[in-house]
Amino acid sequence: QYIDNVVSEHGSKKEEAKETKPTWSRAPGQMCKIPKTEQFEIPTPELGCLLLSFSTDGRRLACACVSKSSYPILVYSVPEGTHLYTLTGHHNILYDLKWYKQA
Repeated sequence: QYIDNVVSEHGSKKEEAKETKPTWSRAPGQMCKIPKTEQFEIPTPELGCLLLSFSTDGRRLACACVSKSSYPILVYSVPEGTHLYTLTGHHNILYDLKWYKQA
């Protein structure tokens, strides 16, 4: 499932404001730091989330979830944790999510 031209819950494309560059960084060869505190909590449908995928720029997180009657993909902004989109239409479990890097 490629996630690029995302459609809002109402069927129209959401216009996104020009984003600023992330403030996190690390030097080449420097190890990643694992946070010691929870950044945000993701609300999921009753049966939870089975798959997570960060966008190529690290600014969005896609969560393939399971509810009693559907398999939505919830997309959040990182590091804010703001819900951006809900993608519906899948009728079975997703096994992979891929992000398309826009030019």
